[in-house]
Amino acid sequence: MHADWGCITKADPNARYCCRPPVILKESFDCAEAKCQKGEVQIDTHPSGSGKFQCGWGRFQVACCKTEAPPPPKKLTCPKDLCNISPSSCPDTDQTDDDSLARRDARLINGSSDLRKLEEDDDDDALATLDERGRGVLSFDLGPKNNRRTRVRTMNWPSAGRLFASQYRRQRVRPFLFRMRGNNCPDTAVNADSINPNTANPIPTTTRPNGGTRSVADTEHAIDRQVFQLIVEWMSIGEMVNPSTGARIPFAHGALDPSTMDRTMFADTLPASVGGLGSSSRPIREPMTRMTHHLGTNTNPISLLATEVQINQMKGIVMGFNHPIAERLFTPLMLNAATGLDIAAQERLMLLFRNVIGSFEYLRSPEVVAARAEVRAGLEQEFNRVANLDPGMYNAPSYFRSALYRHNRWIEDFAQTWMTEHIEAFEDQIAISNPSNSAQLLADLKEMKGKIKDMEIVD
Repeated sequence: MHADWGCITKADPNARYCCRPPVILKESFDCAEAKCQKGEVQIDTHPSGSGKFQCGWGRFQVACCKTEAPPPPKKLTCPKDLCNISPSSCPDTDQTDDDSLARRDARLINGSSDLRKLEEDDDDDALATLDERGRGVLSFDLGPKNNRRTRVRTMNWPSAGRLFASQYRRQRVRPFLFRMRGNNCPDTAVNADSINPNTANPIPTTTRPNGGTRSVADTEHAIDRQVFQLIVEWMSIGEMVNPSTGARIPFAHGALDPSTMDRTMFADTLPASVGGLGSSSRPIREPMTRMTHHLGTNTNPISLLATEVQINQMKGIVMGFNHPIAERLFTPLMLNAATGLDIAAQERLMLLFRNVIGSFEYLRSPEVVAARAEVRAGLEQEFNRVANLDPGMYNAPSYFRSALYRHNRWIEDFAQTWMTEHIEAFEDQIAISNPSNSAQLLADLKEMKGKIKDMEIVD
């Protein structure tokens, strides 16, 4: 019998037939020339005498079977978590907050020559305040780039397992779990499943590939902190730089002087009347710290979202202008998938495509769009305050708006181009290898390609 479902004939090694058991073995004195009946095909021979000289002497048994249409290939499904198929795609993200946050923050700073981390802290008290947290701030120096140093601030935020751990957070975090819907590979829809934040474990767990359990979700920022970091960097060098193509678009009025940014954004320059954010009991007078809180922190969690790990990981990869999979890994994976003999390779490749599209479906979810709009409004408010503080920061609000718009368009182009090129490469390889489920694969890929044009970000 053939390795998958059919039979290989002696006359045509590429022909496949479905032979229902039991297959009758018939004796033949004509060696490989079977006496199969009309509508039957010879599928195998078995020497009953000595086969040393093949047809020199002895009898042969010949298997014949009725030729029937092959059954349709089993429909490919994508129910598996990408993290289980490819653990390296989803590093552990649900350890204690202190450990995981240090690594998460470090990953945001790629290739920085000077990484300076201050004290980090976490407080899950129901009425946590900045006073109690002390210097719970991470401060990074990026650069120098183009002889200009860029600074960013970041602060701790809870893991998914602790997102609803305090009464304060339960009252403020959006009670949704964003997950991929269904098992059909072309179904890239993302549901905002309602959860009860007052239950003991509102975020379910799953088994890790190497043992233990982890939350099925990550805690995600509505607007990625790496995006905000890049925008601040652009403002300091005076131009928007596409990390994918190297294209540069200068800001109309040049760079904002880093020293000016330092004295306005990284100092207590605002009046006490601005008040606090989240559970802060004291005014937060440093603009950059206020911006960090708008992005989402332990003490101001309103913009944090519980997002399925594989969606969040893929979105984070793409939003950083990184390929969903390295080319040195994509090519052998594609070749294995195209043969039809490695179903796991097909699942993994289709799941990668699915998750890229799904990450944009997630970004277009009404709940996510609303959260992003709130964060953007908060950031714009802070940039407007900064512009009123110092004439040298007058252009900061318009720079932020144009930079966020340009970043979104470049991300769309980057992701759409990658998807189109790699799906078409897989289609070409399927045409060459002609796997038994090629029709189904091509149909699924066609459906996915139809969704590429919708991979957009709502501003």
